[in-house]
Amino acid sequence: MLLSYAQGWTLQNPLPTFQNILDVSFPSVDTGYIVGDQTLMRTIDGGLTWESLPKHALLEGKQISNVNFINNNKGFIGNGRCLFTTVDAGLTWTYQVIHIWGDVKGSYFYNDTLGFVIGRYSLLSKTGDGGQSWQNISFNTNEEILYDVIKFANPQTGYISGYGGLNPEEPVLKRSDDGGLTWINVNVPSEVKYITSMEVLGPDDIWIGAGTFPAGPYSFYAPAFHSEDGGNSWTTHILGYSNSSYYGTESMQFFDSLTGYVLNYGHFYSTNDGGQTWNDKPFYLFNESFENFSCPNPDVCVVVGTGPVLRKTIDAGESFENLLTGNNFLLIIPSISLKDSLNGFVGGIKPLGSYINY
Repeated sequence: MLLSYAQGWTLQNPLPTFQNILDVSFPSVDTGYIVGDQTLMRTIDGGLTWESLPKHALLEGKQISNVNFINNNKGFIGNGRCLFTTVDAGLTWTYQVIHIWGDVKGSYFYNDTLGFVIGRYSLLSKTGDGGQSWQNISFNTNEEILYDVIKFANPQTGYISGYGGLNPEEPVLKRSDDGGLTWINVNVPSEVKYITSMEVLGPDDIWIGAGTFPAGPYSFYAPAFHSEDGGNSWTTHILGYSNSSYYGTESMQFFDSLTGYVLNYGHFYSTNDGGQTWNDKPFYLFNESFENFSCPNPDVCVVVGTGPVLRKTIDAGESFENLLTGNNFLLIIPSISLKDSLNGFVGGIKPLGSYINY
């Protein structure tokens, strides 16, 4: 359900938003962006304070599920068949139509000039000039493949992952050695029913995340798979327990061959030895779930999710600070108090008595 702010009202609690946060991008330690249900916000002080940014007219009232800033000022948002671009830190946005029909899942840039847009119906477009123009590589409305992760080891060799089919879903993993113009299928372990995340450390060194494995009658493991030969063989790694039977590794980010992080429904996993051992940081989430995270360096990571969730670590996942202030429960019993024709308050309670006010 999408919720909107009433015109003329200012949110007082919780801050910075009570809307679900679906994606985050921190191009530097101080500057970061979050998006979600009618949400587009920026911080320039590492998440201590946030400001709402103006949206393009085509994004008004829409759920925004992806954001990607390649530096503090230049960023991209995919929505529907459009890619929205800003070069002034989100103050203004322009858009391009990637295809006459499509559903843009997100964008990825290997450097300032080489980038890709991916999405539903095998949507894959490439830019070599920083997003000024795009070359459509694949798109087929008769092909039910959703590409949701693409990463490159160098300008020529990269991998793209996602899933195909509807019932059941089938994992898709492909490799390109010509800058993304052509792709070949890569075999994945038979245990992988769908790919949920991916990281590329070298031309043949890749990680993929998948759904959960049973750990007992009512418990589940979150797995990841590592290949050092381009997918010819795979090593299975159990990261820890999962809070969900469905959600496995939602997203992952490695800084080198030793240091990496993986996000789960309610867990933050970290390794400092190339995946031989993992530290499992579990969270108790009430009506919340993790969606994504962004790390400008190995120590600093910001995690977002539905509920909403907005948390930050500055010690490589050992501890997390809640960047939300106030209670984030929806109004159940609303009340309104007007001081005069222009000024007033509205609030409500959840069943156990926590309050939310505007």
